[in-house]
Amino acid sequence: MIDEEYRFFAPGGDITPDGPSTWHILDWDQRRIISVTMDEEQDCEDEAIRHLRRHIDHLEPNIYAIHLSIEGNIMSVSTDLRDD
Repeated sequence: MIDEEYRFFAPGGDITPDGPSTWHILDWDQRRIISVTMDEEQDCEDEAIRHLRRHIDHLEPNIYAIHLSIEGNIMSVSTDLRDD
């Protein structure tokens, strides 16, 4: 298992003024990328990683994207291969 400090990396994202923001986060431990969308504008991936950290070990392997509430709760998930 990879140390939590180094487990996640965001190689990029899509930031829309006033939101939503989507960060594409690589989980080195599971060797997959999950796109995390939040309704508000996020200039940095830290908030998305913080929330993803709570959920990642409970997500099925076929989930490629999640949409989070402001509190960090999962509102929806995508298993569509276009989101991979």
